[in-house]
Amino acid sequence: MKCLLYCLFHNLQGADVLVALPEGVEGNKVFLVGHHDIFGAYSFYSDNPVQQTSSLVKKINNYHPEHSEGQAIHDALVFNQIIEILHQHYALIPMRFGCCFNSEQEVVTHLKHYYQKYLQKLTALANFTELSIKVILPVSIINGIADVDIVNGKHFLVKNNFATDGQYAKGGAYLLERRAHYNQTVNDAVVNHLVADINSAFHGLYSEYCWETKSQAGQQVLSIYYLVAKELIESFNIVFQHLNTEPNSCKLLLSGPWAPYNFVTDSAS
Repeated sequence: MKCLLYCLFHNLQGADVLVALPEGVEGNKVFLVGHHDIFGAYSFYSDNPVQQTSSLVKKINNYHPEHSEGQAIHDALVFNQIIEILHQHYALIPMRFGCCFNSEQEVVTHLKHYYQKYLQKLTALANFTELSIKVILPVSIINGIADVDIVNGKHFLVKNNFATDGQYAKGGAYLLERRAHYNQTVNDAVVNHLVADINSAFHGLYSEYCWETKSQAGQQVLSIYYLVAKELIESFNIVFQHLNTEPNSCKLLLSGPWAPYNFVTDSAS
């Protein structure tokens, strides 16, 4: 059986946590293991979580994986619940579903090896949380736009929605690609301007931000993630409510607070 790691957290009081944890994935008990003041929360897992996550992705795309969709979703919800409960009390680094070790000792060895790196990140994240604003982009912005991933304001192209699988003739696909290529700079400039406008409304209320655009349910959605001090959450909410009542062609949705998934990539990797 594998050790499924939920998160790493900073606890100066040792292994005694301030909150009781419910059962983890597959109904297994959640254990804590640590090195000095950094602890990992894990439970034993009998399956291959990477394959299970892949199965869920396939299910969304109308494939037929071995694992049921309902079980995969349930496991993901339980996994996130453990993280969010601990996040209410500790600075933590959340793991993506599927981060496994072969044994508890392997987790300890990992913590010893990367202790200073994790301590630095956890210290920086102390008393911070993540808030997310989603914007359904109007058609005027999304024509020809490609899926992009942005880290701390710098983005890179990760996927183009060009037809290359026979949906269009080769010449047609080439023309579509060229049109998207020439539109990309304009659309990115518009999205960057929109992000800058939204960020300006929250000036002084966040420490870092990153953003991405993705296609969801047939609509292009801009997601902006903010690293916000917990004592500023209420102020952030007030500004959001004010911003959302102004005449705007874009619909804004606020979610959170969440564990800082989008601000721990280097450490979690």
